[in-house]
Amino acid sequence: WSWRSATASSSCITVAASPTALTFSQTQGASLPAAQNLTLTSTPAGAGPTYTATIGQQTGGDWLQLGSTTGSANGGTIAVSIKQNSLAPGTYTANISLAIQNALTSTITVPVSYTVVAAQTISVSATSLTFNYQVGQAVPAPQTFRVTASTGSATFTVGTTSSTGWLVSDTANGATPKDVSISINPTGLSAGQYSGTITVASNSITSGPLTIPVTLNIAVAVVPAPTTVTNNASNVTGVIAPGEILTIKGTNLGPTTGATYTVGAGGTLATSLSGVRVLFDNIPGIPLFVRADQINVIAPWEIAGRLQVNLVVELQGIQSTAAVLRVEDSAPGIYTLGSTGIGQAAVVNQSGTINGTGANNTTPAAQGSTVLVYITGGGVTSPAGTTNLVSPLTTLQRLSGTVSVTVNGQPATVVFAGASPGQVGGLVQLNVTLPRGVTGSALPIAVTVNGRTSPSGPTIAIQ
Repeated sequence: WSWRSATASSSCITVAASPTALTFSQTQGASLPAAQNLTLTSTPAGAGPTYTATIGQQTGGDWLQLGSTTGSANGGTIAVSIKQNSLAPGTYTANISLAIQNALTSTITVPVSYTVVAAQTISVSATSLTFNYQVGQAVPAPQTFRVTASTGSATFTVGTTSSTGWLVSDTANGATPKDVSISINPTGLSAGQYSGTITVASNSITSGPLTIPVTLNIAVAVVPAPTTVTNNASNVTGVIAPGEILTIKGTNLGPTTGATYTVGAGGTLATSLSGVRVLFDNIPGIPLFVRADQINVIAPWEIAGRLQVNLVVELQGIQSTAAVLRVEDSAPGIYTLGSTGIGQAAVVNQSGTINGTGANNTTPAAQGSTVLVYITGGGVTSPAGTTNLVSPLTTLQRLSGTVSVTVNGQPATVVFAGASPGQVGGLVQLNVTLPRGVTGSALPIAVTVNGRTSPSGPTIAIQ
């Protein structure tokens, strides 16, 4: 007799097994792989040998089973299958031993390999999404989450569920990894809280779909409510002048966190800041600072010649009730170091130091020296200022009105009165030569433009 792999013989009869090896694979948790048949044939064909089948040692446990263990080795078939199991991902091996009974007994060994593949899963980077929207304001920006697979790439679909379809996805289907952008469309929705759901599913994944709850909070429209309008320097209410820098106090005037203007190309200034505009008879001013409780704004030069204007604060398109303000050709106010309109005036000495009594590195001015005094509300200039531009550096814009200054009631000499070069419109610079024989640490200083005098309170130090 003779023997070779997967073949046994006795006398002139040989037996072969087909296939000579079996391979099974399965994704963990998925359906078991289909059974495979192991077929025995004898040569020459005809009645003769029989077999007895046994399973040798299995790595990983008991996972292999046989449909029959004895039968004819002449065309006999053995169903080989995988038992239900909880094996971890990996490759496991076993052998099927076939003992052939004929004149002589020989054994055929059929190796079996079983591979368990880790189950592919998808995951999303967000557990929930929340959008907050205020009626009349800008729709909140889209929010993004990422869909990934545990292994390789998996296709998926995205669905949204919401009343009136306010929940919108930019992706209906895709393959991992992919970012999905979610936005809202609040059109037609009233104030309140709304709930929606995002569903992410994949046909190639054994686990169920993933859901992301979405909450939309809609608040009622907030109407700006200005209460006072004052000169930015003196903090005094009253008439306003073209180009004057004003301070508006109130509620719901702008964003919670304050925003400050920037100068654009060519020295340009924007008429809107963080969604805030201030309109003077529908002519936009230049907002310099905006916050929920305060706005600093330059009144447009275009209101010159009017007796009054309607001032309206606009936040994200929602307008306040109009405040009626009387307009004069001037309304001077002197800036102070404490920004209160009272106390040490914002004055630069001829030496370049800040005027004061010695505190905080300030020094008094010398008698007869020329100092710079800063005010607002000086009125129109010649050449005329442009509302949305800073004051030029090369062309001096002088106040058109008559300007005078007194210190402690004594007249000072005004050398120059006009727009401060390179600064925002409405900031007026006075070059003033101080009188001699007047000294003191807190001498009252007043500015008069076209007969209108600045409010009392600012002082200057002279030695």
